[in-house]
Amino acid sequence: MSFVGDLEHLPIVDLIQLLHSTKKSGTLGLKSKRGQSQIVFNEGYIVSANHHNNSIQVGQILVDLNAISAAQLENALQEQKNAGNNRKPLIATLIENGLINRDTAFKGLEMLIEMTIVDVLTWTTGTFELEIDKLTVSDEYRYFPDTLKETLNLNTQSILMDALRIYDEKKRDGTLNEPTFVTSDAEQPGFLECESDAPLISASDLGLDDLDSLDKKIPEVFTGVKFFDPAEDLRQRLKEELLDVPADQQQKLVSYMVDLCGNAPKKDPGSPRIPGPVVIIFSCDRLITNLLSAACKADELAVFTTDNETDLDPIIDQTLAKKASPVLIIDSFGTDEKYSRLINSKLTAYKTLSVIKLVSGDINSSLAALKDGVRTIFPKPDINKSKVGFAEGSINFTESFRSYMQKNSFSSDANIPLDAFNRCIHDLGIAQEIPDLSFALLKFISEIFERSITFIVANGELIAERGIGIRSDKSTGATAPLRFKVSLAPISVFQKAIDDLKISFEHGEDEALISLYEEIGPPAETRVLVVPIVSFGRVIALTYADFGAKAATPAPTDMIASLSKHASLIFDNILMRKKLEKQAQ
Repeated sequence: MSFVGDLEHLPIVDLIQLLHSTKKSGTLGLKSKRGQSQIVFNEGYIVSANHHNNSIQVGQILVDLNAISAAQLENALQEQKNAGNNRKPLIATLIENGLINRDTAFKGLEMLIEMTIVDVLTWTTGTFELEIDKLTVSDEYRYFPDTLKETLNLNTQSILMDALRIYDEKKRDGTLNEPTFVTSDAEQPGFLECESDAPLISASDLGLDDLDSLDKKIPEVFTGVKFFDPAEDLRQRLKEELLDVPADQQQKLVSYMVDLCGNAPKKDPGSPRIPGPVVIIFSCDRLITNLLSAACKADELAVFTTDNETDLDPIIDQTLAKKASPVLIIDSFGTDEKYSRLINSKLTAYKTLSVIKLVSGDINSSLAALKDGVRTIFPKPDINKSKVGFAEGSINFTESFRSYMQKNSFSSDANIPLDAFNRCIHDLGIAQEIPDLSFALLKFISEIFERSITFIVANGELIAERGIGIRSDKSTGATAPLRFKVSLAPISVFQKAIDDLKISFEHGEDEALISLYEEIGPPAETRVLVVPIVSFGRVIALTYADFGAKAATPAPTDMIASLSKHASLIFDNILMRKKLEKQAQ
């Protein structure tokens, strides 16, 4: 099982603290353009770390600590070399020769881990993957000479605090990118010289190159420089999942996904980030995970994936702590009862959570998911049902998901007023007159936006009716009919809603808005909402809303759209009832 995400969205510090607080065991793999590193956790404690840069080695650390001399280090390295296949890790060699004791060994290895963390703290982009319960502990950390079985269990918080202190000192002194220790050439036999400033770890770095007889699994080691290529990484992962798919289908899907990743927009690290939805994918299907992850990254959405249910709460908590909106995608790989329980428990615990359920075409599963309160359902491609046309189906699935995420807003805890939604449904249900409908919708929208107005559409212009938050704070309630008029411009957010017969939530700076702002003043940001009420295919009223002097935030547009459609149907019913009553008189 694994937990995967981007360092851009969950920084190293937050990630390490999360793994410590949740008492995770496993190997955390980090990849960036600077290289690759590993940090191994056992029940939240750090037990090992592989540094990607050969300039930091435990032997030189011990020399810098004055625990041994350079000559003693050289002799120990020569002894290792002479031992051939019987070679032991450097730490064990030094202990057996009486040059260091257990506490000194512990201190040296602790500092090696600290230096590894100090270096990766500078990685602001890249990916991480925690392989749960996979403890690939380097044998250099099994330092007790009698059995080579005793391991480090370092306090993660203490290590992290020390690493942050060193990081801050190096940043202050302007030495952050310099090697932490200078290593002698003798300590790195076989290391390939390279002009890059980010070489990867060699086998000799941790004494791994002739420890094949050990029964503990040894992590991958690197003898040359490898750079992390996201597109190539994705290509290899997809090919592993498509072994049973015809070659032409494989090539088509792989090419599409690589192009999708390659065309992802490059973000300016210094640009401000507007809190948006964070997508959390809960699935055991690695192909589905890769498809959805690539789609999210192409559209600049933060995404995390896991196949472990216990990971969900910490990720959702982290998302909410960052003022972002969690969107949980649940894949089907169990019984409906299991997922009904899961969906209900998450929606009960997190009132602001949006849940999307992936289904395999079973109508009963789809209906059950909707009954449980999921936001929407998505039919997913099934490689077991049809391999012919599988690529086309997978591409259509991915593009449909992208379109849905682009066209819908997922709001934070302050922006999903469920009580207000229920009140609006009630008010719409008991409405007897047309103004009652528009006012019920206006009140709901005012729960989310700072300013809102109802307009009547007539003869190429808008006539302002009641408003909330207009010329005074919205807490003062609704105004009397405002009666001012706004001419409809041929190209405007108002005309777009009228032509498309659906809500619009976008940036606007057209002539109609300029005319409106002469009456009510401009908002701080240009993103505005326009909601139509439609009667027999014609827009008869619009509700306008903006955020006033506040910063724009996501809005539950799908919820508002549902209320708009509901109000339109009731509007038609009221008109038909009045017509029938008139005919009966």
